[in-house]
Amino acid sequence: MAESVNLQKCTKEELLFLIERMRHYNLGDNLFRLAKRDLVNERLMRRERLAQEQAEIAHDARMKYVDLLKQYEGAPIEDIPAGVFNQAQALLIKAIEADKKWTQLVGMNSGG
Repeated sequence: MAESVNLQKCTKEELLFLIERMRHYNLGDNLFRLAKRDLVNERLMRRERLAQEQAEIAHDARMKYVDLLKQYEGAPIEDIPAGVFNQAQALLIKAIEADKKWTQLVGMNSGG
C-alpha cells in the first residue's frame, strides 16, 4: 500500500527531490513554470501585506505622537514633562523603524 505524502510536512530536501523528479519525467514542466510564477506572485503579495502593516504602524505611531504633544503646541520644549517627551520620542523611533522596514519591503533605497 502506497504511503500518502502531505507536501506541507515534507522537508526542503524532499520537496526539492519531488521537483527534480517531476522535471526528470517531464511530468510538469509547464505546470512547474506556472507554479514558479504563482510563487513569485505569492511572495509579492506577502511583501505587500507586510509593507502595509509597517505603514499602518508608522502612521499610528505618528498620530499618537501628535495627540500626545498637541496640548503643548506653542509651549517651550522645557515645559514638556520628561515622561511625555520620552514617550513622544519612543513613538517617533517606532515610526522611523517601521518606515525603514516599509522601505526595505517595497524595494526602495533610502539614498538619493
